[in-house]
Amino acid sequence: WVPAYCPSNSGTSVNPIVFFAQYPAALNSGSPSLLSEIRRSINPGTTNGSALNTWTEGDAARDYVIFDGLYADESVALSGSNCGVFGISGTSAGCEFRRCWIDRTDVPAYSGGYNGNSFYITSTTDAKVRDCLITGGGTSTLAHQNDSAIELYNSENPIVEYNTLTNCGQAIFVKTEAPTDDGQLINV
Repeated sequence: WVPAYCPSNSGTSVNPIVFFAQYPAALNSGSPSLLSEIRRSINPGTTNGSALNTWTEGDAARDYVIFDGLYADESVALSGSNCGVFGISGTSAGCEFRRCWIDRTDVPAYSGGYNGNSFYITSTTDAKVRDCLITGGGTSTLAHQNDSAIELYNSENPIVEYNTLTNCGQAIFVKTEAPTDDGQLINV
C-alpha cells in the first residue's frame, strides 16, 4: 500500500486540493502528446501500491483531493494486489477522479487472486469517479470481478457517473463486508 504518488496534505470541502492536467485525458484520448501520464517508479506488479492514491499505509488518509484529467497506461502503471491503478482508500473523504483515462489495452494476463482494478475505491466516504474513460481489458484473462474497471469496496455514498468503459471484461464490481450496500449510486 505504498503508491507512487500520494498528496502530502488534505484539502477541505470548501477548498479541495486539485491536481489537474492542462489537457484532460478523457477528452483528449486521440492526442497522446497532450496527456499528463502517471507511472509507477518500480517494476510493475512487484509490490502493493497504486500509481496514484489518497492513502499510504502507516499514514493518515487524505481528504478532499481531486485528480482531474490524468492518464495511465496500465501496462506500465500496473498496481499491486488490492490497490488499483488509481485509488481512493483508507478512510479518505470527499475525494474524486474526474476526466481521467486508464488504458488497459496491453495489460498482461493476471494470475488468480489479483485485485487489479483500474479504479479501486475502498473504505471511503463520498468518493467520486466522474467523466472518466477506461479502455481495454476485455479479454478472457481480465473477465473476472477482481479485475474490474472500477471496484467499490466498503465505501459509503460513492458516486460513479458519466464514465465511458469500452471493451472491459467487468465494468463495475460492488463489494462489501457490511450487511447492506446503502447509498451506492452508480450511473454509467
